[in-house]
Amino acid sequence: VGTPPPPPPPPLSEQWFPNDQLAPTVLDVADRSPPRLSRVRVAAVRNGARVRMRLSERARVRVRFKRAGIVIRTERRTFRKGVRSLTVRDPRMRGSYQVEVVARDLAGNRSRMKRLRVRVP
Repeated sequence: VGTPPPPPPPPLSEQWFPNDQLAPTVLDVADRSPPRLSRVRVAAVRNGARVRMRLSERARVRVRFKRAGIVIRTERRTFRKGVRSLTVRDPRMRGSYQVEVVARDLAGNRSRMKRLRVRVP
């Protein structure tokens, strides 16, 4: 009649592997340093304003235009490291504005806010 076939191997989740005895490696590589905004400048352009800045790392930048303490317009963009610019154009955007620029990196760290003034003719 013959010998019976061997039993099937256990599923992979139940098998033992040589690296099972190693303790899991915990890496603490959390980014705790906020992005740095430097050389922040704002200039009036036709029907708007251009904000130029230097970023120390990739970050999401928020630019707010305020007049008399009221937020008139907010722009958000993600930029890579280096010198970047953001141009806002709106034919209704005339007058003096306080511009607030802040950056937040992928880990959620927030830069110091930079405040500037611009007059759009």
